[in-house]
Amino acid sequence: MAEALELSGNIVTIPVKDKANGWEPSLEETYPLIYDGVMTALKHACHATPVGIKPPYNFSMELCEGFIFDTSTDISWKGTVGTTQAEWMAPSVEIGLEIFGYVRTLLRKHQ
Repeated sequence: MAEALELSGNIVTIPVKDKANGWEPSLEETYPLIYDGVMTALKHACHATPVGIKPPYNFSMELCEGFIFDTSTDISWKGTVGTTQAEWMAPSVEIGLEIFGYVRTLLRKHQ
């Protein structure tokens, strides 16, 4: 949650576990937490401050140690894929996330 809040103070977080304090509820306990959190967020959505970003949208993904991108695949898009980092531009957030899904298919465990 801290990382998400660092990116934007305009989000709502719904804590469902806290490993540092040993709080890991069961699935039965987690569902009402998420449901109540989402319903509260929707109830207060009219008071939310929109994020002021405009197209084109820049995306990037940097891999953790132990993983690489398969760079043997030729991609026709506005972006680049290196061994451990990918960057791309998209005209909408939806298209950017669609490309994100495609980029994820290039992930490989490093031998």
